[in-house]
Amino acid sequence: MEEFFKLKRESIERMDKLETSITIMESSLGLYKEKLDTAMSQVIKNIEPESWRYYHAEIYSDYDEIETDLPSVLRNSVLVHVYSIFESIVNKLCVIHKKRKT
Repeated sequence: MEEFFKLKRESIERMDKLETSITIMESSLGLYKEKLDTAMSQVIKNIEPESWRYYHAEIYSDYDEIETDLPSVLRNSVLVHVYSIFESIVNKLCVIHKKRKT
C-alpha cells in the first residue's frame, strides 16, 4: 500500500507544479497584453488620424497572436503534458501490480 500512497503523492505534486506553471504563463500573457495596450495608446497620441489604421494593424497583429494562437498552443501542450503524467501513473501502477502478482 505504501507504493500506492507514494505514487499518489508524486502525481499530485506533478499536477500542482503544472498548475503553477500554467498560472505563471497566464499572468505573463496578461502583462504582455497590458504592454501592448499601453503601446497602442502611446502610438495613437503621436500619429495623424489617417495613419492610425496602419499602426493599429501592426501592433494588434501581435495582440491577435497572443489572444488566439498562443492560448491554443498552450491548451494543447497542457493536454499532452497531463496525458503524459496520466500515462506515467498507469505505467507505475502496472509495475506495482506486476510486483504484487508475482
